[in-house]
Amino acid sequence: MATRSQDSADPIRFTIAPRPHGFTDQMLQFAALYRLGRSLGWTYRHTPFASPFSSPPPPAPGDPSLRAWLAGLPQRLVWRGPRRGLVPIPEIYEFLGFNRHFEERDEMADARPDRVVDLPIVDRWLRENGATTAEGVQKLVSERAAAALGDDRDRLVRLRITAGRRFFGTVLAGTSPPRDGPDLRAIYEQARGREPWRSLYRGRGLRILLHIRQGDTAALETPWSTWLPLWPRSHSTVFREYGRLGAIPDRRHLRVRDFVPLAQAFGAVLAPRSYSMLAFSDGFERSFSFLRSIRHRVALPPERIDAVLATERGYEAKQFRRLERLDDCRCIVGESPRKLCDFVESALKADVIVVGGQQRLVPKLLATYCTPDTMPLVIVLHRGGGFGRAPRRFYQIVGLGRRADCFAFMDARKPDSAALAGLLEDRFGGNPRFRPADGARPPTGPPRLRSPRELS
Repeated sequence: MATRSQDSADPIRFTIAPRPHGFTDQMLQFAALYRLGRSLGWTYRHTPFASPFSSPPPPAPGDPSLRAWLAGLPQRLVWRGPRRGLVPIPEIYEFLGFNRHFEERDEMADARPDRVVDLPIVDRWLRENGATTAEGVQKLVSERAAAALGDDRDRLVRLRITAGRRFFGTVLAGTSPPRDGPDLRAIYEQARGREPWRSLYRGRGLRILLHIRQGDTAALETPWSTWLPLWPRSHSTVFREYGRLGAIPDRRHLRVRDFVPLAQAFGAVLAPRSYSMLAFSDGFERSFSFLRSIRHRVALPPERIDAVLATERGYEAKQFRRLERLDDCRCIVGESPRKLCDFVESALKADVIVVGGQQRLVPKLLATYCTPDTMPLVIVLHRGGGFGRAPRRFYQIVGLGRRADCFAFMDARKPDSAALAGLLEDRFGGNPRFRPADGARPPTGPPRLRSPRELS
């Protein structure tokens, strides 16, 4: 995608308005729209980002959830030494240092609302106008902006994505980051230099992170040992009862205990106390909250739905019991501002990240905050037969298609310890922090990592 030149004396100024999603979604929107605008020769002006999902405001007085919010107040405070004492956990963009970066560079948007031209981008609009390549998107957006601005270049073009995801892959795969563009990883490290954050990893060995997505994407186990999937909600297969997990047509669902065999395999191929393992999960609080909100859509009698909801107390502890019993794995379960900051810090410092196919937060975080040189080894678990085309498409969409050599795909039911040893030796051999267990021998020859393109 060639960079187009604008009149340097009168450049178009643009800003970005993210959709009200989680911060990784918003950062992906920023990465794609920033590249697009800068490739057109436009000048960026920053509008502060805020995520209602990643950093929700406190409940209003009288809200029934206020008592629970106050009970969790210790999770919203962090000790900053005897001079500052306890201070609130930073809002996610404050923690990332993102908005502050542009404030310090005096690159903030200052246009009045009546001086802003909105330019929404929708996949269908791009497709209907034949913009299926990066060059096509560039041409169409440039023409639309020129028509909207006319001769009034003092107005600010506000780019925003209103629907669809294919735009991300088209732009991110067809462009390169501007040489003078913001380095999000460097911005984050600068923020940690100002406000250090204590790492949860122990020692100096390999850092392994398991991210177990449940929440509103979970498949809930009923008291009578059947399964009720809550996701993906665009499919007709959800909100119906299945006799076993393997009967759910979408094969991306994983139970918490499906991560245990691989966690144990790490212990078999790595020397004792040579690694630190963290398991992060949003848990099941949101699962039951979501089930209550959509119970009218669930194909179960009301009394059976009530029976499932009645298992909420104790359900999470039961699901995580086997993982928490592992001596070398620390579990961080649930959602809070502190846990979100802990997760970001841990993910960006991880050597190995293990995920399932039903989660998308980690790929979006890696796509925006990692380069090929800083990418961890990512192991994607499935429960036999892969998961079809969905994860393959998604990795391409978020711009990870060129980093296929960082991904490996494993059957969660029978993880191959020899293959795991080979993956680790191939990636970390020669690194003093990598210490294989005595007798752990990788297979002959280098391991072959399956790319998302090959996944079937």
